[in-house]
Amino acid sequence: MTVSRVVRDVQSVAPETVTRVRAAIKKLGYQPDPALSALAAYRYGEGGKNHGGVLAFLDCDGTQYSDLVFQGVQSEAQHLGYKLEYIRLDRGFQSQQKVSRHLFNCGIRGLLIGPTQTQWEFSGWDWTQFAPVSLCALQHKPSMPAVVMDYFHSALTACHLLQKQGCKRIGCIVPRRMEDRTGHRWLGGYHVGLGDKAKPCINVSEDASGLKEWTLKEKLDGVLTAHTDLWSILGPLGIRMAYLNVFCPDPEIPHLAFDPAWIGIEGVGMVHQLLLRHEWGLSQTPKMLVMQGRWVVGSGSTTRPVEF
Repeated sequence: MTVSRVVRDVQSVAPETVTRVRAAIKKLGYQPDPALSALAAYRYGEGGKNHGGVLAFLDCDGTQYSDLVFQGVQSEAQHLGYKLEYIRLDRGFQSQQKVSRHLFNCGIRGLLIGPTQTQWEFSGWDWTQFAPVSLCALQHKPSMPAVVMDYFHSALTACHLLQKQGCKRIGCIVPRRMEDRTGHRWLGGYHVGLGDKAKPCINVSEDASGLKEWTLKEKLDGVLTAHTDLWSILGPLGIRMAYLNVFCPDPEIPHLAFDPAWIGIEGVGMVHQLLLRHEWGLSQTPKMLVMQGRWVVGSGSTTRPVEF
């Protein structure tokens, strides 16, 4: 502590002690670590008040996917020395305002907004007091920094995968709520992947009823989908499929491989940097970290990457 006070030019150290410490610093060639210094300055602030050692994870839907993302948040928060507060959030204005005041009064500024299947409008928050990062969502209101999957790249490469397997007429079958959640990036990648000459065949049904008849009517030989129950319907027809969802019903089917925990890990890293720089509030051009998965196909009891 005495050395720390000398390095920070705190006046409470006796002059002869300062001389001895500075002589030792010069002899050892000591240089303060700027990252650790910034972190310490943030966490303790003026007057030594500890106000930056806790992050909040706001769980919006309580799904299995959210649990997997939260595991990554826990791991990285512990690695960086943060404590973590878990809060199950609901949509009500008064409830959100109560959570906002609680976090502010507890000195918690770093927020991680958990994944959700639908758009949220966050009301009752004074965003000038927080550094928020959204995990796996693109369309929250207000817009904020986010860590997301590269949905466009997933659909684009899925088209290439099916084309390589000989498919000539490829359709896209995804639930509307999930497609909306991507900011229509799945459909964007699908259109680009088909090329100029191919006719797009898109179905955004929320359930699987009627999809068999629609597929036969459109004469599809390949399908991009996020419906986990579609394989049992279309598989017997000999239609090739590529799953855009990491929850694939059969590891033998080409599917996107990605550990959701990495969304949480990168989200904590983004919040950490915002806190170090004291970047509170929301930018008109929020940053977005886009992460790519890889396509794999089963081979017996193992999986292997798909090469394009």
